[in-house]
Order: sequence, then C-alpha cells, then structure tokens
Amino acid sequence: MQGEIETQLQPQDQPTKWEKVLYKRQPFPDNYTDESFLQDLVLNAHVPERSYWSVVVSSAAITQQLCTVVAAVAVPVHLRAGNISAQQLLVVCSLLLVLGYATCAVLGNHLLGGSLARGVRQGVLLVGGVYLLSPLIKTLAATVSADSIVALTSVLLLAHLFLHDYSFVNSVTDCLTGTLSLG
Repeated sequence: MQGEIETQLQPQDQPTKWEKVLYKRQPFPDNYTDESFLQDLVLNAHVPERSYWSVVVSSAAITQQLCTVVAAVAVPVHLRAGNISAQQLLVVCSLLLVLGYATCAVLGNHLLGGSLARGVRQGVLLVGGVYLLSPLIKTLAATVSADSIVALTSVLLLAHLFLHDYSFVNSVTDCLTGTLSLG
C-alpha cells in the first residue's frame, strides 16, 4: 500500500514542464511563457536584399500616376482661380510634349510612334483636338453643378489609381499593350 502512495507522489513532486499548446490543460497561468517560448522564432527569414536605386526606379510608375492625379486636380483649380489661362496652359503642355518627345528621341535612341512625321502628326492632332474641344466641354460643363463634378472627379481619379496597369511602365515593349487611362 505504501508503494502505491510513493509512486503516486513521485510524478507530482517533479515540476511539470510547460508545453506550447493551447488544447492541453496545464498548471500555469494563461499568459505564462518559459525560456523556450521564442527559441523557434525566425526574424526576417525571407526578406530580399534591395538596393536603394532599384527601389526608386521601380516606384517611378506609382509616383508618375500620383503626380498625374495631382495635376488633374491642380490644373482645373488654377484655371478656375484665374492663375493661368487656357492659352497659357495649352502652350505649356505643348512645350512639355515637345520636350518629352525630344528627350525620348535623344536618350532612348528611338522615336515614339516610329517616325518623326508620325510623332509630329500625333502631337498636332492631340493639341489641336484639345484646343478645338475645349469650348464644347466648357459649355457642357456649365450646366452641371460643381459638387457633382467634384464627386465624379474624385471617384474617377481613385478608380484610375486602383485600375492603372503599373507593370506596363516597368516592362520593355515597343508597342503599347497595356491599358492607358489618364497617363
């Protein structure tokens, strides 16, 4: 009889070892941890090494689209405030278009659109179309309330940021295969 009592007391005399399991009842408080709790923890196991400039180049597509959205908001605000006229805006946009085209031709050693004549024709059509359609758009927008325009613009700019094909800018292609929204 005494042997049975001794064998029953021996396991209780030894301290029970804490196990990292939730399903087992243990004689420890719920927030108890011992020295072995974090021994299997691995910090930043699969973080790739990146160089600063590769990250900057990769983020250029996102930065470009954010700048496009800011410009799409800032230009009408400045036009409405009278800080810039429509003719001044058209001249500035035309100069930037020519400067961007020349930069691509010099630095990229190729002309956008294939040839200089085709690029000039596309530029003239773009600038002329905007110049000719501006009075029509102004007349059509005059009957719409300002809060409707602001709400619609906000929704469409957010949709542009979410739906733009950011991988297209970083890919090397000769033809336009990505979707083109605002920029």
